[in-house]
Amino acid sequence: MLHDGTLRASGITLVSKKESSCQSCGQLSFLGWFRKPSGRLGKNFQKVNSFPSMGKELSYKDGLFNNLNKFNQKHPRTPMPFLIPSFVLPDEMDAFKKAWVKTENKLWISKRPYSSFSRNIKMLTHWQDFDQGRDRRSLVQKYIQNPMLHDNLKTEVKYVFLVTSVHPLRIYSLPGSLLISWADSNYTADPTRIHDTCIHLRLADSGRNKCDRPDFMADHTDTQYHDFYLQVNSKYNIEKLLHGMDQAVLLSLLSAEKSLTRAFYRSAKNRNDFFQLMGADFVVDEHGTPWLMEINASPMRAIEPRFSCQNYHLKDFYSDALNIAGFHLPPTIETSAQQLIKSDHRFANLTKVVLDQNETLYAMKLSEDEARKQSEFRNLNERHSYLSSILQNLTRDDVRLLMIAEDELYRARIARRLFPKPSMGNYLQYVESDKYYYKLLDAWETRYGDDRSAGRKLLETLSQEFL
Repeated sequence: MLHDGTLRASGITLVSKKESSCQSCGQLSFLGWFRKPSGRLGKNFQKVNSFPSMGKELSYKDGLFNNLNKFNQKHPRTPMPFLIPSFVLPDEMDAFKKAWVKTENKLWISKRPYSSFSRNIKMLTHWQDFDQGRDRRSLVQKYIQNPMLHDNLKTEVKYVFLVTSVHPLRIYSLPGSLLISWADSNYTADPTRIHDTCIHLRLADSGRNKCDRPDFMADHTDTQYHDFYLQVNSKYNIEKLLHGMDQAVLLSLLSAEKSLTRAFYRSAKNRNDFFQLMGADFVVDEHGTPWLMEINASPMRAIEPRFSCQNYHLKDFYSDALNIAGFHLPPTIETSAQQLIKSDHRFANLTKVVLDQNETLYAMKLSEDEARKQSEFRNLNERHSYLSSILQNLTRDDVRLLMIAEDELYRARIARRLFPKPSMGNYLQYVESDKYYYKLLDAWETRYGDDRSAGRKLLETLSQEFL
């Protein structure tokens, strides 16, 4: 979800249908959710800001932690220090009872899987507190009792990231602008107040009238305050903290990769159909360890609008996110509008091929030769068996995929690409869908990760032949 103020601050002009000279030209479709399991919204040249099944697999709390718990069971040797002991009820009621009995300090938190804005959350200190019934779906998590505090307020950190592809995964994050939210009342471990949600969470606006909202919140509006605490407090290693959050986001997406890929191919017409801006919420403990709480499909809805520092960061990230998502002139745009756009000095060196969408670039249908090559490499599981040979005799489909990935990375101004990356070969063991594209990108990053210009020159030459 995009706020109009942030869009305007990013240099985007908003027009109504009456003001628009080309009502069918909208290239980006912004939706809260992509609900249809199949089919597609919009026109061929449009992008939808929600991947099919992303909400079910990651944004719903039960889906996210179901995927992570299954992933943890399949890969027990993979470190997941961000994973809080979590149980989806009533499915895992027996396992939760055993964990409850073993826990000495019984402090758990219960959440409804589909609720937002801190609604339907309850603290559990006695079994009698658990009164939701066996048939009412909920997520129960161990409560982090030593959270990071600022002016005695519990804080949560929001990590914003952009997904541009689910097969293969391509993920971008913004370094240096972790967004912070504070609880609504001073934190205390006093048993008599432990059930007061105001000390644990930032509540929705409608629920704040019952909380003692600190006055200091209105004073911190400078643009640097949000990197504030994490950067100036020597207790926290920012590089280590970011690495932990990177891993949490990447492994979360990999845990749902198979389902997301299946849903994508049921719905997509081409590789340019979808993108999604998301946010992961973390509680950081007093030792600087980030614990994943949830992933939001519309991360900016919970941002405090009166903090100019947040708007400052969001402005830059939205601008970069839309750049990375990509823009092509729709084929129906009027000739006069095309001339007006191309007369802008910023587009002086661009050709029509760059501005208009090239259908061939985003096509997904394979030729017989392309399908044959993918079949040959599909069974090569040892990394050394494909690392050099897969880049020999690149097919049209290979070139398309590599061009899209390199072009995205080139357009990124301040965002950093979290995946793919030169060390991505270590993550292929977690991919359950077809691994061919991952192997191709692994080989590409290994050979050209430190010499992008050489790789891009090769793609430029091949594009003249294939596209």
